[in-house]
Amino acid sequence: MAKKTLDELKEKNEKFSDLEIELVDVVTNPSRSLKDGVRMIPYLKSGTLHLSGIILTRKKIEKFLQQIMADK
Repeated sequence: MAKKTLDELKEKNEKFSDLEIELVDVVTNPSRSLKDGVRMIPYLKSGTLHLSGIILTRKKIEKFLQQIMADK
């Protein structure tokens, strides 16, 4: 669900069009997941910012992306 929302926001919103999305499978990359601090999925990370939760709404994801863009 989070991946779908990210793709839609990136496609429909020009200010997010430059974002690169990397999907990391926690099952096949457990050491990477631990290193990145993943405690719950879905888990979004950009630099030191992160967002996680059982349910990530479109509104929460969009707010997170706006925060990322404001930091750049």
